[in-house]
Amino acid sequence: MKDVQYEMALVTPMGNLGMKMSQKGGTKVAQAISMQGNVVSNRVYNGEKAVESGMGGQREMEGEELDDMKEQALFCKEAAYVSSGMKLTLKGVEVVEGKKLYVVRSGTPRWQKSHGVL
Repeated sequence: MKDVQYEMALVTPMGNLGMKMSQKGGTKVAQAISMQGNVVSNRVYNGEKAVESGMGGQREMEGEELDDMKEQALFCKEAAYVSSGMKLTLKGVEVVEGKKLYVVRSGTPRWQKSHGVL
C-alpha cells in the first residue's frame, strides 16, 4: 500500500461538516476540515515538518502535536508499536460469547505520562 485517501461527512441541521485525509507512503499526511464547503482547518505533515493553517493564520507544529502528526501518517500504527516505544501490558483474559479474549492495555510513554496511566 502506498497511498490512502478517505473522506467523511457529518450532515446536521446546523450545516455540513467534512473531513478529507490523505496519507502518502506511511510518512506524510494531509487533513482538511470544512464547514459548509469552506476549509476551516488544514494540517499537513511532509515527513519532517507539520504546519496547521486556518482562519487564524498559519503556524508550524512542534512537540506533542508534531509527534501526533507523525503517528497519523502511519498506515498501521499497531505495526510500529515496539519501535515507537509503545508499552503493551497484558491485563487478563475475558470470556466474550464463549471465546477467550486477551485484554491488553497500550500507550506511549508520552501518553502515559500526560494521563497518569499504568
